[in-house]
Amino acid sequence: MSYHADVGHHNLTAAAVPRRVGDPPRPLLDPLSLRFVIWAQGAAGPALDVGCGDGIATRALLARGGHVVALDSDATALHRLVEQVPAEQCRRLKVRLGQLPDVDFKLANFAAIHAARVLHLLDPVSLEPSLRKFYRWLYPEGKLFVSVLTPGAVGHPLRPGACSQAHPLDEGALRRHVDAVGFVVEESMTYLPAWSDTEECCAVIARCEA
Repeated sequence: MSYHADVGHHNLTAAAVPRRVGDPPRPLLDPLSLRFVIWAQGAAGPALDVGCGDGIATRALLARGGHVVALDSDATALHRLVEQVPAEQCRRLKVRLGQLPDVDFKLANFAAIHAARVLHLLDPVSLEPSLRKFYRWLYPEGKLFVSVLTPGAVGHPLRPGACSQAHPLDEGALRRHVDAVGFVVEESMTYLPAWSDTEECCAVIARCEA
């Protein structure tokens, strides 16, 4: 399913999902997502936010003038995202219901892809095909911003519908997987997001090269 956000504003409703009692406040963007927004706001083409969830990165990029396709397997999350986007930004947002590794964009030409804390939820055999799709969707000059939980992460949450067992990667393994499908790795990092001292992440920023 795919639709423009301005249409969704008229036709979609969704109940708000309350925060759990005791949940700590979270900053808007972690280090990888901040780099994604800064880079993609000036890009010539649209960006893809894979596993957008509540749309924190999507909304930050829209607020800075970017064009975004928000992808998630949770229809409620997409409904909520559409409802939260200001009317004047809706024309620059599209949402798509789907999940890796099955989702595809046949005529994609994205300037950037953001996949934050998503790929470790895939079955390991789906990792390489998903990264190859990212490369095809970004070719010839797009940039990938990807992060996963590391083996050092404790108490990581699983998304609804995800496999029951997460498959974390360390920074070196993530670099090798990204490099193996043709990307040129520009930078990698391992970090704890400001809102958690247990959800250790590693991230890679990489580019296509024609």
